Amino acid sequence: MNTVAAVAGIELRTATPPRPLAACSGVRAFRRIGEVDAAEWDSIVPPDELQMRHAFVRACEEAEVEQAEYRHLLVYRSGVLVGIASLFTMRVRLELLCPSFLRSVILAGRRIHPGFLRPRLLFCGLPVSAGRPCLAFRAPTDAPYVLAQVSAFMEHAAAELDAALLCFKEFRPAEAALVDVLRQHGYFRAFSLMSFGMTLPWQSFGHYLAAMRAGYRRQTNATLRSSRVAGLRCRVAPGTGTDWDRFFPLYDQVMDRAQFQLERLNQRFFESLARHLPGAIRTITIEQGDEPLAVAVVLETPRLTTFFMTGIDYRRNGAVAAYPRLVTEVVAEAIRAGTGALELGQTSPALKSRLGGLPEPRYLYFRYRSRWAHALFRLTAPVLFPENSALARRVFRA
Repeated sequence: MNTVAAVAGIELRTATPPRPLAACSGVRAFRRIGEVDAAEWDSIVPPDELQMRHAFVRACEEAEVEQAEYRHLLVYRSGVLVGIASLFTMRVRLELLCPSFLRSVILAGRRIHPGFLRPRLLFCGLPVSAGRPCLAFRAPTDAPYVLAQVSAFMEHAAAELDAALLCFKEFRPAEAALVDVLRQHGYFRAFSLMSFGMTLPWQSFGHYLAAMRAGYRRQTNATLRSSRVAGLRCRVAPGTGTDWDRFFPLYDQVMDRAQFQLERLNQRFFESLARHLPGAIRTITIEQGDEPLAVAVVLETPRLTTFFMTGIDYRRNGAVAAYPRLVTEVVAEAIRAGTGALELGQTSPALKSRLGGLPEPRYLYFRYRSRWAHALFRLTAPVLFPENSALARRVFRA
């Protein structure tokens, strides 16, 4: 049986053994990803999922993003590894995940009760908001078993870590069809931010422009033309060759203005990511003279390019439209790389859809440990996490 009541025993590996956690049989849990064999972990991870790989998880952990505390799970059935998952816990200000019109209401409630809508969350995922989970199965048929084991572990870990709210994040529609079994374990589903992506069938950026309908091609050419007039140039560099001291202040400016913010990455994270994923991370910088105006961090596998993070100098961006040029250059670089698909991320929907990005929902699964809090949170979830109404544009002639 895979119920919480039937859970018994765990093998928890750590250099300094803490008070053991109760969890389901068949689960091995580790407090540090370095204690997990990288080859075994990655044997479950799909080839194009860089954000689930052992090296990516290690970069998050080493950088101590948001001082998160981790649990890394290997799930076995009959001695065979059938699933992996990373969990982390942190205190979250839920108003930073809500529409702006609700924030004043939440802040007013917090003046009465300081902990109002500021729970400690236990996530299945990583403290990096990029629209991807950190949960994988050997085969789709393993999903119900793995999810039963992971959700059971999370119940006991939440008690030990004093987490009031549990969350699985973030899933595409096809993935949500697999993980929707979480409803049987007391979770409900909510909307995350829409993400944008596109397939890249073109042999060159010129072919991409030629495939556009006239109005969208005019807008893209206008961006490129104004960029030339302003004297902007593009520089592409491998992650190991990037001057992160120049990039990071621009990322900070973006986070200072971000409407939705779960976590804030630090410079050590980007440096660690470049070190642990050599060859898979690049930066694209739009410069004027010697000054960087906008920077994109791009992750790349043979079949997928991901626009991962961005930095913008807002003091100068408006005058020269550096950010539209940057996103256009991300599309161009992905076509040149020949990966065949591009993930553009969850921000700037108007610009990304104008360049051909198609919207796709992302889903979260929540469960409060308190029944009354769970009922209230579920009731208010459609307001806190509204469905995004982003529409697909018909950018290309075919």
